[in-house]
Amino acid sequence: MVFRLCFFFGWIGRVNTRSLLLFCCFFLFFPSLVFRFSSSALWVFFLFYLSVFSLFFFIPLVPWAPLLLQATLSEIRSLSSWDHDLV
Repeated sequence: MVFRLCFFFGWIGRVNTRSLLLFCCFFLFFPSLVFRFSSSALWVFFLFYLSVFSLFFFIPLVPWAPLLLQATLSEIRSLSSWDHDLV
C-alpha cells in the first residue's frame, strides 16, 4: 500500500512534502491510537483531518477539473440551444 501511495504521488508530480509527511505519519500512528483509546472523539478528529487534508491537498492535484467543468457547461449550453431550435 505504501508503494502504491508513493507511486500515486510520484506520478502526479506535484507533491506537497509537508502534507505528504503529515499524511503518512497520521496513518501510521492512528490505528495504534484507536486500539489504545477507542473513543469516538478520535474518529471525529480522523474525519475532520481527512476532510481538511482532501480540501487542501487533493483538489489542487486535479489540474483538469476546470477543463471538465468548462466542457460540461458548454455541453449544457449546446443542448439547451439545440432544444430551443426545435421549438
